Amino acid sequence: MIWHGFINSDSYRAKKEADQISYTWDALIDSVTDSILNGRSYFETGRTVDELEQCLRILAGERRTWRRALAESILTVIERSNVQKLSARVIAEDKSTDGSTGYVFLALVFPVDIDLHTYRQARLAWLEKYCTVAKLLLPNATKILGIATEHKAFNGNRSEDLILIDASKWTKENEEEAKRIQREEHVLENTEKFGGTYKEFPVSHLVSHLKSPMARDRKERACPCGSGKKYKKCHGRSR
Repeated sequence: MIWHGFINSDSYRAKKEADQISYTWDALIDSVTDSILNGRSYFETGRTVDELEQCLRILAGERRTWRRALAESILTVIERSNVQKLSARVIAEDKSTDGSTGYVFLALVFPVDIDLHTYRQARLAWLEKYCTVAKLLLPNATKILGIATEHKAFNGNRSEDLILIDASKWTKENEEEAKRIQREEHVLENTEKFGGTYKEFPVSHLVSHLKSPMARDRKERACPCGSGKKYKKCHGRSR
């Protein structure tokens, strides 16, 4: 009875609706896994199956609410690639302690006048530069994971390149190299910070209940949070 009330509550429906975008992250994991299992991964530049496996473990370890933010970011990067030759974004959870993973998402236009090998080499080179400079923006990150793909208007079979940088052993030389790349290649020179909160159960539906003209009548009904209590004894209490 309690479970039935929970899965039919407004808050649970709001959660499932908010989770929709996160399934893009699941699809990314499936795509990379499928490429590895079917021998379609690109190893021309020294990347290995072991490195891709480490990347997959990190991708699969992200919780559902954080997957919403990650998926939204990578989709934004792809969307912007329609008007920019190279679109990129750096994202990480706001953690004050070491141990976090920072992400770099990059979408690069695939010119019609170059071959696939040349394009993938160039894309990986740019991704590595962005991941290196990203450490300057994310001093607490011990891992930087980069993901690159084609621009939005690309009509072929979309591919992904992944790079994992172990930033736990970041040296003064690494920092100087990152600063050189940023200065000479103009990588992540002008950045705009933004933040947000992703709640597992969005509260917008509960707020609408409070503001509704029928709120008084609803106080006698079951609370939409799924607790099983009457609304007036749960989220409808005076505070």
